[in-house]
Amino acid sequence: MSVTQIPPATSIIDQATGESVHVEHESLSVITHTHEDQSTLHFDVDLGAGTTRYIIIDVSDTTNWPHDNATEAHIDWIDIHIDSDNTGDYILKLIALANVDATDGDAYVIHETSGSKTAGNNIDEEMQLSPNGWIIDAARIGSSDVSLNDVTYQTDVNLYTLFDPATSDTPPGSGDLILEAVVTAGNITINMDLGYHTHTTDHP
Repeated sequence: MSVTQIPPATSIIDQATGESVHVEHESLSVITHTHEDQSTLHFDVDLGAGTTRYIIIDVSDTTNWPHDNATEAHIDWIDIHIDSDNTGDYILKLIALANVDATDGDAYVIHETSGSKTAGNNIDEEMQLSPNGWIIDAARIGSSDVSLNDVTYQTDVNLYTLFDPATSDTPPGSGDLILEAVVTAGNITINMDLGYHTHTTDHP
């Protein structure tokens, strides 16, 4: 009886991009590579009643955001923790923007979570999305919650950012990731951590 030795692991290289995955033969697991442009963000804010929007990723801004490429962001993982008082009632949406200009923009909701005084106030979400993470590109998104030609998002109207949640000083743009918080009662605290990477061209 003969036994075939299986190599412990193999790296597969994409010749076009130079990117690789690591394949463990014994367990048949696939471990994705780390992108050179891998970045991490942290955001926290206390909110009362009202609607507030924050730019979480400004893909075109490679000076203030910790990424190198300015065309397309891919979300690898995201953790969201929400604490609410006993009267809290809120909805949080993650929104991808497209076709943003000085007149309006298109908003695509890619994730939504909510809590209320009758349905439970605290939320913990941990989403490991890699290797099939969200691509912040309208062509890659199907959503029942889409707002086309939305004047909320235009290049001459500033929004808040994760870096300064108290000052609306940054205009949104196509490919940006937005957090919209709608608090209809009570007070909430949002803590969010996010890992992402960017590309120089649209994902094929």
